[in-house]
Parts: sequence; C-alpha cells; structure tokens
Amino acid sequence: MQDTAQTLPPSAPRTRVLLVDDSRDVTGALARFVAMHADLECVGELDCADGLVEEVVQRRPDVVVLDLIMPGACPFGAIRALAERVPSCRVIAHSGYDDPKTREEARRAGAWELVGKRDPADLLVVIRRAAQSAPFARPASAISIS
Repeated sequence: MQDTAQTLPPSAPRTRVLLVDDSRDVTGALARFVAMHADLECVGELDCADGLVEEVVQRRPDVVVLDLIMPGACPFGAIRALAERVPSCRVIAHSGYDDPKTREEARRAGAWELVGKRDPADLLVVIRRAAQSAPFARPASAISIS
C-alpha cells in the first residue's frame, strides 16, 4: 500500500507528534516510523510522563502518543492534566494492554483513543484521524484497532 502523504508539497502543514514511552527502543522506532511520512513530524521523545504538560506547552504537538505503563508520574493523571490544560492536543494511549477495561480507563481520563503496540500502521491511522478531528472530538465508540 502506497502512502499518499509522501507526495505532499513541502509547505503542507505537518502533524506534530510527541512520543512518550519508558523504552527508548520504542520511542526511537516510532520516531523513525513517523519520519517516514511527509505529513508527520516528531517533535520529541520522552521516557516518562513527568512534566508532560510543560513539555506539551513548550513543544506544541498536535498529538501525544503516550505509553500507559511507565515509572514516574501516572500516565492516566497526565492524560487528565493535558485534557484540562491543553485541550487542543490529542492524546493517543499506546499500550500492550488494550483490553476493554484499560481502553475505557484511558478514554475516561481524556485519551482520544487507545492503540495496541502490535502494529505501528494502526497507530499511524489513529494519529491522522486524531489530528483531523475537531477540538474535543472523540471517537463515538471504542474501536479496537489490533
């Protein structure tokens, strides 16, 4: 499948993505994956949710991809804080635990969606959907992308 985003003109707006995961291997791989798509730009990689609101204010991402199981500040608390203080930023929960209970907890905290870690192509689809959504828009139902 060809990625039509590769044909965008250089002046086209790009979706700014901030990656947060305690595994540098994961953030590094995702950053390389994001860099392969002309419509996306990785604006940083963090290894915990500590100070995430301040980082978002400084880096101005459109979308934050946030692991749900990390040391340090509670990722669910960070999602709630972002929803309150930077509502224009979409948070995509990214976890190996994509069961219905975790999915619902992430949504209640303010995540736009939860995407499992199995296939980065699923994450790409959700990043693009989130970036194109209207402010405060959330998917109408819990869609499992796995």
